[in-house]
Amino acid sequence: MPASSSKTLRRLDYFFILRPILFIPGWTTTLAGYMAATGQAKHWPVWNGLWYPDMMGLFISTAMLMGSGFLVNQLRDIETDRINKKLFFLHDGSVNPRILILQAILLSVGCLVMASFWGERMLVVHFFGWLLIAVLYNLPPFRLKDRAVTGLLANAGMGVFALAYGWALSDQSWLLFLITGFPYFIFNGALCVLTMIPDTEGDAATSKKTFTVRYGVTFSMYTAFILFCIAAITAFILDQYVLLVVLVSVIPMFIFMVIRKTKPDAIRALKFSIFSFTSLVAMYFPFYIILLIFLFVCTRWYFKARFDFDYPNLQGR
Repeated sequence: MPASSSKTLRRLDYFFILRPILFIPGWTTTLAGYMAATGQAKHWPVWNGLWYPDMMGLFISTAMLMGSGFLVNQLRDIETDRINKKLFFLHDGSVNPRILILQAILLSVGCLVMASFWGERMLVVHFFGWLLIAVLYNLPPFRLKDRAVTGLLANAGMGVFALAYGWALSDQSWLLFLITGFPYFIFNGALCVLTMIPDTEGDAATSKKTFTVRYGVTFSMYTAFILFCIAAITAFILDQYVLLVVLVSVIPMFIFMVIRKTKPDAIRALKFSIFSFTSLVAMYFPFYIILLIFLFVCTRWYFKARFDFDYPNLQGR
């Protein structure tokens, strides 16, 4: 894969290695958490202004949190990412690992400092979210990501924390959060299973016992479909209509996946689920639409100019 030698583009490596396009599912879930806490998730979109200062600040703190976790993950998964042909920064020497370690530390501290401005409630949620995504998920002796059940639960748990960041902006009880957040937790679990499917070959080659390696791709697709159905039923029962509309809109993708049992169909089910969820939530927050377009265009430009690579896309690969 040809890579541009432009110094400007190479400097941008240290930003895009944070995988900013993957901030979108986290941010969307955070917005959904805020909507669930305030009751907006039960109603059609109503715009109450373009600017949400608290939410923009929360996007920055959670971007730093997710970015630190993604950096640690890539530093631990260089060989697996090489086999799976994911990102090119570390295994081709584009970036300095020592700088990335410093970057991860600064992002970790920064996200917790920012969270403290909202008070203890937000700081506690950020700390445990960071502990899961950066430490427990990636580092020994825990390495939850390398085992089937713990890897799945940890990934789904990250979705719960993303939901909790938005919920923490309100004064709603955490008991209500556990009830309201259940369908989101299950839906995130379904998506997490699908994210593992493209990585099965590389995970197996590096002796990781992820869910798809241990139980197989076909069984994993069935598991994702069952979780998807449970999420839809519980979203209906709990009046989480935004999530319910999202789930209904991608039913065909999941049906095609379980009928044809191909990896491209699983990837399409994943991508269109994220796209549908993000699009619907963005209808409630006009500033988010602007941010999404900007981030998508910049990421497409960077990967095309830097690596001649078509990313991100909605294709089954």
